[in-house]
Amino acid sequence: MASNAETQVPTDNEKMTGDSTDDNRCPVEEVALVVPETEDASIPVMTFRAWFLGLTSCTVLIFLNTFFTYRTQPLTISAILMQIGVLPIGKFMASTLPDTEFKVLGRSFSLNPGPFNMKEQ
Repeated sequence: MASNAETQVPTDNEKMTGDSTDDNRCPVEEVALVVPETEDASIPVMTFRAWFLGLTSCTVLIFLNTFFTYRTQPLTISAILMQIGVLPIGKFMASTLPDTEFKVLGRSFSLNPGPFNMKEQ
């Protein structure tokens, strides 16, 4: 008969803190299949495209949902649908925005730091 130490059953503390041997794996299988387990720190996150698309899509989504609330049969547009709609716009912006560097207050930034990536989406 095998003891608890031989079967490597994680304790409740290991489950909560993620100190088991497979701590990089997400417990939700659907997420683990889509999201990479490694972090690529070279991919830019806080870009002009991300801020522009995020603020614009949120504003449009709020306006549309508020507008359609006053109908007899209200129509609701979900955030997932808006994210799907923003993806081609982000790819279009990546192909058309200039990639020149601007300097403001000693910091440099670019409107187009490279291809549209998953972190921006």
